[in-house]
Order: sequence, then structure tokens, then C-alpha cells
Amino acid sequence: MAKPSVAIIGASEDRNKYGNKSVRAHLQQGYDVFPVNPRGGMIEGLPVSATISDVPVDSLDRVSMYVPPSIGLTMLDAIVAKGCQEFWLNPGSESDQLIEAARARGLDPIIACSIVDVGRHPGGQAESAMPEDPSKSLTELEGNDWGAPTYDSRLVETVHGLRDKPIGGFSIEELRITIGQNVGLRHLIPIAIERLNEDPLAEGDFYPGDLLRSLLTCDPVYWSGCPDKHRQVREIAERGVRQLEASDDPAMTEGEGLRSDLQQFDARA
Repeated sequence: MAKPSVAIIGASEDRNKYGNKSVRAHLQQGYDVFPVNPRGGMIEGLPVSATISDVPVDSLDRVSMYVPPSIGLTMLDAIVAKGCQEFWLNPGSESDQLIEAARARGLDPIIACSIVDVGRHPGGQAESAMPEDPSKSLTELEGNDWGAPTYDSRLVETVHGLRDKPIGGFSIEELRITIGQNVGLRHLIPIAIERLNEDPLAEGDFYPGDLLRSLLTCDPVYWSGCPDKHRQVREIAERGVRQLEASDDPAMTEGEGLRSDLQQFDARA
């Protein structure tokens, strides 16, 4: 079965902005996500299209707007030409003029938050216990087969491959990569916490504590619904900071970065 597709117009690299949160929310719910921003580049490991006309599919299931109404007005014709089944005007992107112009072109605007629609509203996610069957993969646990990657990217190919691996067999590096891309958080974070309780500075391919830092910087929406796990990770991070700052090992250079991540982790709570 093909995955639903969405273009996020006004996608952002800034994880505090809704144009970024929407990219992550739709990814976590199994969408093919196409970030759109004239700056181009990469957002959350995905290539960014400068315009919706550049999105590499014939038509879209959903277009979700995170730009001011005055900019949205200039994009309506291109959106109609691309084709979409759902046209979402998120809070702040709507105006009476834009709604009227969209309807005149045959679009039926949905004036609501598309993040909420895919079930990722802050505070709305239940706590997740350790999975009962670690022999299952993310694909099996989520009931969502992503299929073959649609982008020529080593990172995308790696994450797609890991979705089919039993989660109990994930290495530290595999946990770091997958959590860092905000994939399968409700299943993988409990595993990561168990590993980090044993060693707060458990190391993937980069440096001591790189797995812990991936947890501290992952999607804050997850933590808003999991206060117990937030507390556990905070306690682990404090232990990690103390270990790094007390070490004479020249390789242990991430104490300042870990402390900064912890401060931002607290600020987003």
C-alpha cells in the first residue's frame, strides 16, 4: 500500500517552529513528506523543494500551509496545478481573502491544525511501556510498511532498513540514528532509557553520550506526553554531565554540549 503524501509549505529547519513540527509529525504517522521552502537544503533528513511545483510527485494527498496568508495567495495556482485532496490552513496561515480565493479555484480549505489531525498534539500522547515483544520491528509494531525509500540518501535508506529490524536487536548507534530522526519514539525510547541507565555515556559512532544527546534533542511533543520518561532522561543526563566533567580523558569533550542540551530539554518541557 502506498503511503499518503503531504507537502509542508513553509517547512523550517527550526524545531521550535510549527513548520518543522509538522514535518516530524507527518513523518511519524507514515506520510511521504515533502518540505517546501525557497531556501532549499535539507530538513529532518529530507530534501527541500523550492516550490510546490518542484515536489517530485504528480499529485499530493495533502498540502499543509505554514506561511502568511499574503504568501499563500500567491501559491494557490501552483497548488491547484499540482493537485491535492486536502488543503490545510493551519492557525496563522488563514484569512478570509485566502479562503475565498482557494474556494474559487476548487479547493476546499480545512481551517485547522494538521498536526492535531495526525494525532500529535502536545500532551496527547500516552506513556509507553517497554514493548512486550522486542522481536518485532517498527513496521510490525506500528502496522505501517514504509516500502522502499523514495530518496537517494544514505540516511533515509538506513532508517528505512532499520524499521524492518527487531527493535530488541538495535545497537547504540542504530538507536541514535533512528531516535535522532524522530522515528518510532514510543517504542525505541524505553529501550534507549534502559541502555542509558546502565551507561549514561553509551556511545554510538561519534562520541561518548551521543545516544543521550539524541534523546535530549528529539521531538518535544513526545516528552510532553511522557513526564515519567522525561524525568528519567533528565536524571540520566545529570549523571552523564557529572561523569564528563569529572573525567580526565581528553576524549570526553562533550560535557558543555550535553549540559546545553539538558537546559533546552528542560526549557521545552
